[in-house]
Amino acid sequence: MKSFKTKVVGITREDEHGRNTQDSISLFLNNKKSYMGENLYKGLTNTEILEKNIHVSEYDGMKFNGLLEQGTFKNKPVLNVYLLDENKKTLLGYIPKRTVDSLNDFIADQKYTVTLEFVGGNTKTVTWENFDDDKVVIKSPIYKCNVTIELEDE
Repeated sequence: MKSFKTKVVGITREDEHGRNTQDSISLFLNNKKSYMGENLYKGLTNTEILEKNIHVSEYDGMKFNGLLEQGTFKNKPVLNVYLLDENKKTLLGYIPKRTVDSLNDFIADQKYTVTLEFVGGNTKTVTWENFDDDKVVIKSPIYKCNVTIELEDE
């Protein structure tokens, strides 16, 4: 299956309804938390994170449904990226300007699926205090989003 991967830009602004996109992402993900349980933080325990000395985002590796639609931003044509949740769609941002033409060529007259993966947000990381006391702490930077567009087999 052929795929095209890129990032979503404009994800730290307000959407067309004046809502902060970061808040919309947090609300969506918090509503899904109860279904994800042991899959959060890639299913790793704090002990495993300490042993591996890694940092891992709460939703690392989890995929969500998305949608692409033609739109405009600052009076210029863009490909908007939406997060789908049942019958609701939330504008996250858009495909980077430098990528739009090649992506449009890739999906021209094709059936495709859009998958989103969030990066950042709540992240567990190892910290050392007093150089002897290592522990896992949660940091909460902004969310970023990667998008994968896969052509469907005919």
